[in-house]
Amino acid sequence: MKILLLGAENSPLIAYLQSMGETVIVTSGPLALDRFMTNLPDFIVSYGYAHPVDAAILERYTGKAVNLHIGYLPWNRGANPNLWSFLENSPKGVTVHCLAAGINTGDIIAQTHVVLTDNDTLRTSDQKLHAAVQILFKRHWMAIRAGKCRYVRQKGKGTCHMPADKATLLPLLTHGWDTPITTLEAYAAAMPAITPFLENEPATSELALVEQHSVLPVPMGDNVKDDVQVEALLTQ
Repeated sequence: MKILLLGAENSPLIAYLQSMGETVIVTSGPLALDRFMTNLPDFIVSYGYAHPVDAAILERYTGKAVNLHIGYLPWNRGANPNLWSFLENSPKGVTVHCLAAGINTGDIIAQTHVVLTDNDTLRTSDQKLHAAVQILFKRHWMAIRAGKCRYVRQKGKGTCHMPADKATLLPLLTHGWDTPITTLEAYAAAMPAITPFLENEPATSELALVEQHSVLPVPMGDNVKDDVQVEALLTQ
């Protein structure tokens, strides 16, 4: 199968997809519709891709285009999902979902929470989220490519952020990427005005989505629906 990978030229997914017998074409820049139409892929995988995809492409590839997102949708759509999960005390996790019009609005294929510790920084938590979403994607890729997925519409309003939204909060990053997550959590605790949505939002609860709506019929096993632990993330 010919895969168009939207993302970094050195994406870790390249080697995995090739090992599974896929032919991989990588594009990190804007996707030109005319060039795309002259070299049609069989499937589109997006991971860390910063550009919008033309609506005509999305319509043509309904059910054949997925995105890897380091946020627990519907929370933290858009930019800097890891950062906002601390600033707004929202769920930490990762999601594989259908690529669709809008910012991370597509139906969910699989997702899981990721457990972080007080020893984590913004950098290490980001690394763990990326490791987790790659693991989740690899576990389900064969079922995804075969069209044996059970899609679940996102429930609840959730949250969404644009790149510019963090500008006024940059002073909180006292050590840049190495800022402890406890520093960010302390900020969230002192700002109750931004947290009530967690109490009232009717979004999918905890691990129920992973247990009930992950790709089928792939055997799940306990470690697929886990709150991913540090050691497991960084050694797999």
